[in-house]
Amino acid sequence: MSAFFGPIIQVGYVVRDIEAAMNHWAHVLGVGPFIYKPDVNFAEISYRGATVEGMTSAVAHAFSGDLDIELIQPVSDGPSIYRDFLAEFGEGMQHLGVLVTDWDAQMEKARELNWSPLQEGLTHQGVRFAYFDNASRHPGTMVEFIEHTAGFDAFMTRAKKAAAEWNGRDVFITR
Repeated sequence: MSAFFGPIIQVGYVVRDIEAAMNHWAHVLGVGPFIYKPDVNFAEISYRGATVEGMTSAVAHAFSGDLDIELIQPVSDGPSIYRDFLAEFGEGMQHLGVLVTDWDAQMEKARELNWSPLQEGLTHQGVRFAYFDNASRHPGTMVEFIEHTAGFDAFMTRAKKAAAEWNGRDVFITR
């Protein structure tokens, strides 16, 4: 994948109980603390080409070295790639995230490879993202494009700093 789109910066896991997952990662694997947001929603979101209203997820991020570990628990009942994954595969690694600096060029490259977004959107912080369906080929290898912005950089820097300074006790930090 790196040959096509650049280095993987994130591994995303879909879980049913995000607090249990954070505790597992922290106490069993030594990864933490997680920056935890229990109610993430989006400025815009579409799933399979249709606009989705009110999609909410609990999301947590922690770093292991330079790799962002993202935990996602779907909260709302509407359709999403996260609900699909849980229904078909159960909990586990769902996607690999790639940081995109030239959004239009990367989207064009994806189209040239006959990839089309399954779910895409815009965060309230102005970060575009798109998930491409490769899970049907091999579970856990869905690719997410994440737009590189100053706001995204600031968030990742905060999470990476928290990991570097972590005392091993506090499992998560909110907001």
